[in-house]
Amino acid sequence: MSSVQNLLLESLLGTKHVDNAAIIKIHARTVLVSSPGFNISPSDIRVLVNGFSKNPVQVRRDGLYFREKDYKCVRADERSLYAKKRIMLAVHFDQPGGPENLYLKEVAKPEPGPGEVLLKVAASALNRADVLQRWGQYSPPPGASNILGLEASGHVVTVGPGCQGPWKAGHSAMALLAGGGQAEYVTVPEGHLMPVPKGLTLIQAAAIPEAWLTAFQLLHVIGAGANVILDCVGGSYWEKNVACLALDGRWVLYGLLGGAEVHGELLSKLLTKRGSLLTSLLRSRDKKTISGMGKVLGCGACLWSPRHRGPEATWARALPQNYKAELVAAFTQQILPHFAQDEPGSLRPVVDTVFPLKQVAEAHVYMEQNKNLGKIVLEVTPVP
Repeated sequence: MSSVQNLLLESLLGTKHVDNAAIIKIHARTVLVSSPGFNISPSDIRVLVNGFSKNPVQVRRDGLYFREKDYKCVRADERSLYAKKRIMLAVHFDQPGGPENLYLKEVAKPEPGPGEVLLKVAASALNRADVLQRWGQYSPPPGASNILGLEASGHVVTVGPGCQGPWKAGHSAMALLAGGGQAEYVTVPEGHLMPVPKGLTLIQAAAIPEAWLTAFQLLHVIGAGANVILDCVGGSYWEKNVACLALDGRWVLYGLLGGAEVHGELLSKLLTKRGSLLTSLLRSRDKKTISGMGKVLGCGACLWSPRHRGPEATWARALPQNYKAELVAAFTQQILPHFAQDEPGSLRPVVDTVFPLKQVAEAHVYMEQNKNLGKIVLEVTPVP
């Protein structure tokens, strides 16, 4: 056995801390010896040697992208490079319960499958569904990530096989998710991605997908063309419903049940959009009462609030993927252009408070106190 083979087997593989290894002659750019099954091609050698020798400081800090996988640099000097498959931090809880159960855990970084895009998450908004899941009352759909987070914004890292959309590495995007947003990376079906509107930050973009798409679906798909009663529109859904309706000139009656106190400025926006406030008439959550009120007031349609889980209510999380892709495409075409305008009346998401990801427990406490008017956003990766 040569000294090089002995070095590989005893000093590297023999430690049980190294899965695969190769010893490369740097100047000749050839493989002297490698572990069984770990085949290094000439192009692989170029990636390793060039990537490390050109900017070793960056490799030590950011790791190495090799064979369509991210590796974290464990140790490096002028003669050797040790790396392990990249892991990520994600919000986790071991058992259902209060916000004190939440913590950040190192988990495997996901890899995009066919038709999926890997997104490096910059921000993810908190939703009531996350609170319910934490309490053990709202399980993810079959096959979905059990990590919290139903919406996110960030940058595309890579696309999986079979993707036919416009997404390329580096593109900024926001995503509607069935789960997994409160982590450093998440995989997304390419049809559930939307471009970040010009002029919006990634923090603002994270506040759009779940609430705005829910409002769009209720008002432009289920209740298309009809005047509407919106019950229980306190909190983040409130402004989204108003803005979506304002685009086509319909009038709407609002029942403000719970949520934060309505600010005067937003109240004036309601009134200019032909909204009539019903602060007490809609306090009953009985569907028969709501429907009867609609007939009295001449509404063509009464949409049951998503919080009530009535027959017309739809939670975006559990919808079929193809339907969600169609919904995202329609929203992108019909509504998203209105976010990019710098004119009065252009749409803007309402962000109440931003918490760093490590303060996810505090964010849950804040939501359960019903103090927010607008979205609570978790900043996952600081963006300059």
